[in-house]
Amino acid sequence: MDLRKLKTLIDLVAESDIAELEVTEGESKVRIVKSSGVPQNQLVMMPPQGMTQHYAAP
Repeated sequence: MDLRKLKTLIDLVAESDIAELEVTEGESKVRIVKSSGVPQNQLVMMPPQGMTQHYAAP
C-alpha cells in the first residue's frame, strides 16, 4: 500500500465518526484506530474495610 493511500485512509478516519478501520489489500494489512484523547477511567477495586461503630457522646 503506498503512502498516499495510507494518508488518505488516516484523513478519512480522522474526519469521520469511525473509531477503527482495518483494510487488507493483497498481503498488506493496515489497521487505524482513532484515539479519543481523553484517558479512560480505570476501575480500582479496594479491599473491604472493617465495620466501624460510632457512639453518641454522653
